[in-house]
Amino acid sequence: MTCFTTLGMILLGCASCAAEPAGAKPTDEAVHVVCHGRLLQGVVAIGGDTTGTTVSFDGMTWDLKLNDQLRQQLAGNELRQVTVTGQLRRVQAVERPYCVVDVEKLIERDPKAPKPKAEVTVTGTLALPASNTLPKSISVAGESWPIVWGTDSKLQAQAVALAGKTVVVHGTAEANTEGGSKKFPIFHIEQLQAK
Repeated sequence: MTCFTTLGMILLGCASCAAEPAGAKPTDEAVHVVCHGRLLQGVVAIGGDTTGTTVSFDGMTWDLKLNDQLRQQLAGNELRQVTVTGQLRRVQAVERPYCVVDVEKLIERDPKAPKPKAEVTVTGTLALPASNTLPKSISVAGESWPIVWGTDSKLQAQAVALAGKTVVVHGTAEANTEGGSKKFPIFHIEQLQAK
């Protein structure tokens, strides 16, 4: 139990040391994620297309970019279930495209907690579709991410009205099984607000 407590204090302490990307502002376009899943260290890939540390949940695996201090403190520790907070981005690598979370915080998670998943808050521009149809993607720093809307008619009407505008959306990330790349998630939007 002492080891678990000490490790938790190390991880929580280190989380406050995570560096902010140069010039980042809270208003910048970004995909902020909080994901709960299984941590794996020592990952290798053809062409070196990995950070070496991943988190897996709900049919997806994302690479984690850790700061040096967090990487050193994780060395030798066998965390299994974690909660990761950071910014999600796409990497187009030599052998395969993949998602990377620039980790701001990583803590141990109770494996008996509810099903692992990812919550997202995205600041970006809703795609401008044909008139009076729902936007099917959100553009974040030049990258297009697929989105789907629930059955809430008020939310759908708000999305149509805000198409082409900068917004903040909240929801979950799930494996994209709708013909797109399974490497990248699809965002299920639950809340929307104009920016």
